[in-house]
This record gives sequence, C-alpha cells and structure tokens, in this order.
Amino acid sequence: MLEKRPWFKFRPETWLADPHLRLTSVQSRGILIDLMALAHNGKPYGFLTNGGLAMTVVEMAAICRVSKRQMDKALSELLRTNRVSLTDRKVYYVPSMVDADAAAEAASLFGKMGGNPNLKTADLNRGVKPKVNGGLKGGVKPEKNKNKNKNNNKEAFDCFWNSYPAVKRINRVQAFKAFCQTVRLKDMPSILAALERQKLCKRWQNHGGDFIPAPANWLKDERWNDATDGAQFERLT
Repeated sequence: MLEKRPWFKFRPETWLADPHLRLTSVQSRGILIDLMALAHNGKPYGFLTNGGLAMTVVEMAAICRVSKRQMDKALSELLRTNRVSLTDRKVYYVPSMVDADAAAEAASLFGKMGGNPNLKTADLNRGVKPKVNGGLKGGVKPEKNKNKNKNNNKEAFDCFWNSYPAVKRINRVQAFKAFCQTVRLKDMPSILAALERQKLCKRWQNHGGDFIPAPANWLKDERWNDATDGAQFERLT
C-alpha cells in the first residue's frame, strides 16, 4: 500500500450517475460518505479498521452519529449494491477504494520505472524529441534498451508477486516467465485491481486457499479477466 494520502479521489458525476447507488436511501448514501472517510484511515487502505482491529457496527454507528438500527439498515443496502463488502473475518471495506489503491500503487510503480511504459522515449542527449503519436522527428528511432525493459518487467512482476496470496506464492521462475509472456505493463493497474478483488472472495479465502490457482497458471490463463460478481467469486458478505 502507498504512503497515506491526506485526500482520496471523489468524482461527483460518478456519484450522481451510479445507478446502484441511486437504489439506496439518502441516509445510506450519507453514511457511505462517512464510512469512506473512515476507510481512508484504515489499514489496509479502504478497510474499516481502527488500530488494526475491525470496527464493529456499534462503533461505526457512534462515529456516524446514527443508531445501530440505522447503521444495520444502511449496511444492508450498501452490501446489496456492493458499495461496501465484508471479508470472512467480518471486516467491512469499500471495494472502490481498495481497487483505487491498487491502481495508484501500479501508477507509482510506473513512475519508478520512468513513466508510462507505452510512450517511446527519445535520446534527449541527441536533441531528438518524440511526437505526440509516438514517432520521432527526422525519422530517427530510439535505440532499444533490453536491459531497461527487463528491469521494468522485474519491478512490475515483484509488485504482482508481493500482492499474490502468500499461501500460493510458488514456482516464481515459471510465474515470471508467464508474466513476461502475457502481461502488458499498461494493464498493470487493472490486473492488480482484479487481483485485490479476487483475494476478497469466498473461493479464495475458504479452505486454506486450496482453490487459489498457482501464480503462473493465473497469469497464463489471464484470470484477471474473470468476472467477480457470479457464484464462483461470491464476495464474503
């Protein structure tokens, strides 16, 4: 997780246009804003925790200045519309914030690697600047830097590997080979976000992780494209 930020992204147009959110009551939407503010300070990010412990419904109700009955009703609506979810350890979290944190971590990784991996860079020492479309003035092409690409893949893979459930971190060499063959660096934000969602699903958290695929297989089969709203990936709610 990234170092704590003093703010989080909030898009009013998305909030107002969200059809699922519109199905909840005004009170539930107001409570959700408070819960998001609390989750911003949670550890891990996006989770409703306090001092490393899961916040109870009573605690959340007290902080939001509503009764436990009102909080129960709001949580029921928010769980039904997947604006709030619950892990097997009974920890509430905000899925959109967990996904956003994974995307931000991937963006930070790209920054460490020199920026957007899709942009072709020019040899600035030679005074050659890239065009907007990725071409180069004067027809000069940038020299390929295989070592840099290899290092970029290694850093991106380390980010993926460290995010994968520890119980199934096996066959690292095979996983790295599969990563290089199937993953485009520009897709890292969506891949990490999908991984975080799947880590919070019943199928992955039950039975000691027996149903979690090996990293190499997860990558080869491009499992980040799996839907997480069906019975196979039913959330722990």
